[in-house]
Amino acid sequence: MANANIIPETTPYLFEAPVPGQSLTNSPNTPYPWEQSPEITTQREAIDRMFLEIIKPENIETLAGMMTD
Repeated sequence: MANANIIPETTPYLFEAPVPGQSLTNSPNTPYPWEQSPEITTQREAIDRMFLEIIKPENIETLAGMMTD
């Protein structure tokens, strides 16, 4: 009866998830991005970076289209 709640379409993917604690076995020389120090540490720095991304010519056209919609 334990299999009664399993959706048949998900059966092939049941064992494709990482093993609990798997990230603790990675090499310290190749950490995941979330295991490293943050790039942006202040609100001002985040605002500046976002503003500089928005004013790029390829992004202004997209932003103007979104605002029009």
